[in-house]
Amino acid sequence: MNKNTSRNLWRITAGQRLRYAAAIAVTGLASAFMLSVPLVGGYVLDVVNTQDLAQGAVVLVEAATALAASVGAEPYVAYLVLSAVAGIGLTALGAACQYLQGRWAAIASEALARRLRETMYERMQHLPARFFDQADTGDLVQRCSSDVETVRVFLSSQVVQIGRSFLLLGVLTPILFARDARLASLALVLMPFIIAGAYYFFAKVRAQFKITDEAEGALTARLQENLTGIRVVRAFARQAYEVEHFGAKSLALRDNRERLNRLSGVYWAVSDFLCTAQVCIVLIAGGMFLAAGSLTVGELFAFMMQVTMVIWPVRHLGQVLNESGKAMVSLARINHVLLAEEESRDPVPPIARARGELVLENLTVEYEPGRPVLRDLSVHVPAGETVGIVGPPGAGKSTLIRLLARLYEPQSGRILIDGLDVRDVDRHWLRRQLGIVMQDPFLYSRTVADNLRIARADADDDEMMAAAREAAVHDAIVGFPAGYRSRVGERGVTLSGGQRQRLALARALLVEPPILVLDDALSAVDTGTEGEIMAAL
Repeated sequence: MNKNTSRNLWRITAGQRLRYAAAIAVTGLASAFMLSVPLVGGYVLDVVNTQDLAQGAVVLVEAATALAASVGAEPYVAYLVLSAVAGIGLTALGAACQYLQGRWAAIASEALARRLRETMYERMQHLPARFFDQADTGDLVQRCSSDVETVRVFLSSQVVQIGRSFLLLGVLTPILFARDARLASLALVLMPFIIAGAYYFFAKVRAQFKITDEAEGALTARLQENLTGIRVVRAFARQAYEVEHFGAKSLALRDNRERLNRLSGVYWAVSDFLCTAQVCIVLIAGGMFLAAGSLTVGELFAFMMQVTMVIWPVRHLGQVLNESGKAMVSLARINHVLLAEEESRDPVPPIARARGELVLENLTVEYEPGRPVLRDLSVHVPAGETVGIVGPPGAGKSTLIRLLARLYEPQSGRILIDGLDVRDVDRHWLRRQLGIVMQDPFLYSRTVADNLRIARADADDDEMMAAAREAAVHDAIVGFPAGYRSRVGERGVTLSGGQRQRLALARALLVEPPILVLDDALSAVDTGTEGEIMAAL
């Protein structure tokens, strides 16, 4: 994990770090309870093997002696009963701590995932148009959904598991050496290889996860694009072509996941071998010490159990790092959105409603260096005047509209509204002065009223109907089964081309903008209706 990733992870966990610290702390407490169970079991084995209570745990021996005296039972039996109760009690306490760990980590991760989704969504509302020109919608959807979910899973369990693994290793290592330095040395001889293998695997798998995530993003983008344009696909009988190309994306994703599976298979095989070999080394050496009389059965049992509690979590570290690698890739993809340069938010106090005078001075715009779309364009439009701008396709008419709304910035020149440079005013104010209707307007899969109120959320029914009448679409709307409450389908698919354009015009008129911009916005409207609309305007 590099420094940038660590900083990003630290940043997104703000507000929930205390919960994570508490979760790791109770994980350590749970481990302490669980580590005590083998000690109790080891003493029981020694007592059973020697039939001598002196071999038992001092605290339990004293308690058993007192219990036996009070109820008239054998101290030996009382010791076994108390040991069983102690083992069950310690296990129950450990389980309770694990529940708290899972609960606190889950609450924290869900809160962070929600905040991350909402932050990304809010951030994308303020990114410049150029960002979306260079991004696939499906890939952005995956970043807001699948990638956030991957990070959530990592924060929910893997962060705590990493802490638990290192905590166990740090706490148990000195305990094992204190119990038996000979066995402890043998128990940890292969540990560096297990840890080194886990980190090597992490480095390999992280690169592959990045490739796989990009392949999944391409697949999602293809699917989203196909579903959005499904009517075009059917109109041109392109189903077989689309299925073939989707299959190619799906195959690429499968191949990348197979590479991940191969890497994982090699790691698990090697790590399982090393962990099992480690346990076998301890068992063989312990058997030799037991035969020599320098170790009791109970001590060997307790040591073996505790060694296993160290080795297997460290082995599990590979799986944790595997998931961590995926999470780090997802986090990088999320940060691509969060750290993208957004439109400048101009802290300018509100300005009165514009009169509508528009001046373009020497505008030059380039999408590619050295290839201007507009060069030294100057236009003056007095308030209240109607001006038509005509040109062949690609001449820059739509670009001019984007410049007016500051979706793009010119390389040189400036735009003035009522004498104010648009770069010196708040974008939100600026866009409220413009009513822009494009040739192919976008409508949401909502009701007619909802689509109109996108322009003005507080508009009442009378205001909506007045705007619809001006756009000559009111009669068509009231003819729908549910009138203004009728759903228009995705992108307005249930409407005709002319109805979509007129509904978009009504939406723009609802704002009563000082400047109305129509980008061939009545191309699908018949001549008679167009004349009616222009007369109303």
